[in-house]
Amino acid sequence: MGEEIPLEARIFALCDAYDAIRSKRSYKEELSHLKAMNRIVADKNQHFDPDVVEAFLDCEKKILAIT
Repeated sequence: MGEEIPLEARIFALCDAYDAIRSKRSYKEELSHLKAMNRIVADKNQHFDPDVVEAFLDCEKKILAIT
């Protein structure tokens, strides 16, 4: 991922995607935490900064505590 995209934007992109995957919408059902994490990891290096994904994975226990 290029450094031309601010770190804050890369973090927000991942968090927004996680929220969208987990949330029920009028056109889709919510998905589990595990499925959301699998999608994010699958998109590592493509859509998401690999360092941001790794930091997100490191925080998984904290995420589970608040979801």
